[in-house]
Amino acid sequence: ISLSGDFLILNLLCIGGFTKAAQMPFQGWLLGAMVAPTPVSALLHSSTMVKAGVYLIIRLAPAFENTFVSKMVGIIGAFTFVAAAMLAINQSNAKKVLAYSTISNLGLIVSCSGINTPLAISAAILLIIFHAISKAMLFMAVGVVEHNIESRDIERMEGLLSIMPFTVFIMVIGILSMILPPFGAVISKWVSLEATAKMPVEMFMLVMGSAFTVLFWTKWIGRLLETTPGKPTPKMEKLPFFYVLSFVFLAVTVLILSVMAGPLAGKVVAPAVMQYYSSSGIGEAQMNLINDAGSFPVL
Repeated sequence: ISLSGDFLILNLLCIGGFTKAAQMPFQGWLLGAMVAPTPVSALLHSSTMVKAGVYLIIRLAPAFENTFVSKMVGIIGAFTFVAAAMLAINQSNAKKVLAYSTISNLGLIVSCSGINTPLAISAAILLIIFHAISKAMLFMAVGVVEHNIESRDIERMEGLLSIMPFTVFIMVIGILSMILPPFGAVISKWVSLEATAKMPVEMFMLVMGSAFTVLFWTKWIGRLLETTPGKPTPKMEKLPFFYVLSFVFLAVTVLILSVMAGPLAGKVVAPAVMQYYSSSGIGEAQMNLINDAGSFPVL
């Protein structure tokens, strides 16, 4: 195959990754997938189908390093990150907010792949891990809420703390894990910003997207925690055992992985990234950025 043929194949594979990862303008199918039952949506939006697209692009990243393809992947991912976060602000359907949040986070992962440095790829892999757990927990919680109040409308969740305190507690953990340190998703976003130090356009879009992300999550958490004076003390709702078990498992996993973010980056992610770039001639000094957990300022 000629070099031009290889380049064409690489472009087509990236486009395939964009469609699978619901990058704009291919996001329509992911929004349509919300009609699925909540457990199915949790799998689709957190750790299975959508992650296949970003996984493909990450694996291809060393092949298009320092090319026009790399720059375009970075810009498209950053634009998707900003645009989807902006669209999520105006949504009242909880599943739509989660869907746009998923598209936005996938855009950030794709942008890191386009930045295409060991530090950026490390951030992308960490984002895949932390986003999958947090988003699965939020989707399951929304399903439980919908089953109890027969609505996905965030406005209808006002005062939910007094009715379903345990479920709200789980949702608050899930939301905070996406926007506040020391949770792993926030650490991963900070690392991605570090990777854009010499790319002002991408850095600006990542900062704007992060601001919009905080805005729509804060809007939701405000509705959940809003209470009316004089209401009786909330009583723990009764949930099936496996609901409680799933929520506790996911919440504990988020907390443990966030505490272990440094070793996870240095012992698990770094060797994987070193393997990706070993055939690209990356110098040992540059690879040490990800091999040493101390190279991440926030860790």
